[in-house]
Formats: sequence, C-alpha cells, structure tokens
Amino acid sequence: PVISPVRINFGGIKPVNLKKVDNVHRVIVLPDTQFGFYRSLRTNKLTPFHDRRALDIALQITQNYYVDQTILLGDLMDLADWSDKFIRSPHMYWTTQPAAIEAKWWLAQFKAATDGGVMKIIEGNHDKRMGDRIIKHMTEAFELRSVDGLELPPLISVPRILALHDLDIEWVGDYPNGQVWITDELVCEHGDVARGKSGATVSSMVQDAHNSKIVGHIHRIESATKTIHTKDGAKTVEVWSIGCLCRIDGLVPAKKKRNNWQQALAMVEYTDDGDIDIDPIPIKEGRAMFRGQVYEARDRLDDLREATVGSKAEWNW
Repeated sequence: PVISPVRINFGGIKPVNLKKVDNVHRVIVLPDTQFGFYRSLRTNKLTPFHDRRALDIALQITQNYYVDQTILLGDLMDLADWSDKFIRSPHMYWTTQPAAIEAKWWLAQFKAATDGGVMKIIEGNHDKRMGDRIIKHMTEAFELRSVDGLELPPLISVPRILALHDLDIEWVGDYPNGQVWITDELVCEHGDVARGKSGATVSSMVQDAHNSKIVGHIHRIESATKTIHTKDGAKTVEVWSIGCLCRIDGLVPAKKKRNNWQQALAMVEYTDDGDIDIDPIPIKEGRAMFRGQVYEARDRLDDLREATVGSKAEWNW
C-alpha cells in the first residue's frame, strides 16, 4: 500500500468533568522534631536541635487548611542528656527542662491551628531514653505516679513532663510497637529500620508490608511502592519516610556531622470511599512550596520569650 501522510481532524479537547468530593479528611503528619539544646557553659545560651524555621513552615501550612488530625511520628524530644548509648557532652546537661517548655509551646501552637483538633504523638526511640534510664539506674522511680494523679502517666515520663493531658493530646507509647491508623490501609509508626543508602530503608520495609505506612526515624525523604495481587484484585502498598523537623546542619547529636537528612512534613487526604493521597512537603532553608503557594518561615523567638516572661521558665533562648 502507498504510505500517505497522517491527517487528524483535531476538534479540541473534551472538557473534564471533575467530581467534587465532600467527604475529604485531612491529616498533617509531622516527623522527628528532636526538641533539645546545646548549652554554652560560658553564657548559658541555648542553641536548639529542633529547627524553629521548619516548625513554623509546618505550622503555617497547618493553619492554611482545615485539618482533622495531627500526628507526630516520634522523637519529639532528643533527650541527649538521658542517653546511655553515646558519650554525653557537658554542653547537653540540664537541657531537658527548657526543651520540654519549648516543645509544649509549639504543641499548643499546632493545637490552636487546628481549633483543638485531634492530636497524637507516637513514642520514638529518643523519647524512650527517659524510661530506659530509669530502669537502668533508678528502678524505684519506674512507673511512679503522684497520689493526686494516679490516672496520669508516670511522673518521670515525656507525656507527664509535657502535661499533654492539658492539651488533650494522646501519647501512643510502647516503642517500637506504637501505631496510629489513619485508615484501614494506612498506618503511621516511628520506625525502627535504618539503612545507610538513600531509598534503602523504605525498600527494605516495603518487602514485608501488607498495608501502606508513613514513618520517621531516619530523617530522610524516601518512598517505595509495590503491588500485591489478591483474589479481590491488585492492591498498591506505599511506604513513606518523610524526613525530619530538626536541624540538618550538624548540630543534632549523631555519628557524624554531615548527614544525609532532609526536612519535610506530609499532608494526607483520604475519603470514605478508600481514596488516599500522601503528599510530602519538602522544606529547604526556611521555605516550602505547596499547591502553588510559597511559605517562608517567621522568626518566632520573640513570641517564645513573651510566652515565658514573668514565669520560672525564663531561659537564655
């Protein structure tokens, strides 16, 4: 046959009729904050392990949307001064109190941003340091509660020191087993797997995963996906690591200064019909772009100082 030019009568693009969904639920997921400080022995100046710029970006995004639930993935506190695993620098001694005060201040900010919405914190391995140290060195204080607060967490524990009950925040303990299920097919955990190379951690986790999950722990943005074929058809499983909200400039105690870490948070949207969208939001040098809007971090230090003026909580922030 004779080869002829292909001619198509282009009649324009057919309009797309998008289906408006009224039953969308929205969850903000915040990874490792590592609240803690490096204290100058000469001036008592406190230099934070947590990144106030990244936290403020996360807060602004939370404020800009109606959020049903906020989930913190663990390692809320760094607790470097409670560790038995590493040699503790004297610069990290006596920093738990100011770290707890600032952590509570930020938690109150996020709680207010969601109009008192549901908030849950999953215990991480750093948070667990407090209980581990008591078991090793002060067993008599294990599970000790005040007589006027027997229904509250133990006196020397992260949820009790932060008085999370004041803000109606749920503490999900029992690391590494603590979980918060967003839907029947999506769960949040702190995580207990760490591999050295980018992508290797979630690639390892997805092998045994039967449902999608979001984790923290490794301070990196990673994702892996697989398809499971069942009698009901194909099922997609995603595993996401969504970075951290602590500093990534080498100040946070780690095995080395130059770590392969990234800052981010995630927004999860799902419907009652089973649709799920996991949207990581990278943060770079106090800036983030999300859905056509650029967010820039504000300096919140004066707000923090003002919130603690006139109390016993005055510190050299």
